[in-house]
Amino acid sequence: MISRRQVRIKVMQALYSYYQNKDVEIGVAKKKLVASLNKIHELYIYLFFLISLLRRRALKKNEQTKSKHIFVEHDLKQHQNFLKNNLISFLFENKELSKLMKSYDLEEEKKLTSLLFEELSNLAFYKSYNLLKEPIFSDEKKFLIQLFDRLIASNSKVHQHLEILHINWVDDVAVANYFVLKKIKSFKQESILQEKFTPLFKNKDDKDFSTKLFVKTILNQDDYNSLIVGKVKNWESDRIALVDLILMKMAITEFLFFNQIPVKVSLNEYIDISKEYSTPKSKVFINGILDKLLLDFQKNNRIKKIGRGLV
Repeated sequence: MISRRQVRIKVMQALYSYYQNKDVEIGVAKKKLVASLNKIHELYIYLFFLISLLRRRALKKNEQTKSKHIFVEHDLKQHQNFLKNNLISFLFENKELSKLMKSYDLEEEKKLTSLLFEELSNLAFYKSYNLLKEPIFSDEKKFLIQLFDRLIASNSKVHQHLEILHINWVDDVAVANYFVLKKIKSFKQESILQEKFTPLFKNKDDKDFSTKLFVKTILNQDDYNSLIVGKVKNWESDRIALVDLILMKMAITEFLFFNQIPVKVSLNEYIDISKEYSTPKSKVFINGILDKLLLDFQKNNRIKKIGRGLV
């Protein structure tokens, strides 16, 4: 689910925190990194959970309508297709989802979903969908995509609630939104009941990548400081922006210890990350230092890559 670019950013943030508080042991910092990554997956699951709670709210709304002595049939029909939607029913009845969400306070979630459902009920695409006579699977999928995209993904109420639940979730929501939409689009009618939620990592290599990158960067930091300062005339390491220093150290770790990642991939990744997380001049500075270091590494045969075209 999570890409290596996103893992690199999380490792960069974890290293920044570690260097700001050096009293923390590496093992403890490593556990915090793993927890931070797992929280992205938990957010991905939570967003599906919100959709299932909207269905629960619709059911309650219908029960309240039926309990009235006098009610108009139209009041029941205005949510009929939403309640019959096979994809939303799958989420509502999914045992894996329910199990993962047991730790949440449903009373707090009810407040949010009550507000969201009221908002949803007044949206044009919701009203149009419930007027369809016999919606087919493609209609159901299109509706679910619209519901998530227009009601949940960029909703300020949702973002405020996420920040209360976990302070870093607002930073991770764009990533989680992308994977929720990707998963919805992958749903197939013939296999909907067998669907599983996408795991955080594609394989063990991707899972190990984050912790190895984090630990190796810390363990070799003194060597990296010497290497970097040696390429910066009249500069000390404490004069280099901390984010730039971290990104260069991470890149060096990949050059020297990740023999299946091409040098150009690592170089481009960290230059791109610097554009978003550091100063406008950082990309040029980082690129210049890493290019010089690469020439030395290749000259001294320090880079050991497996496979053609990796250097």
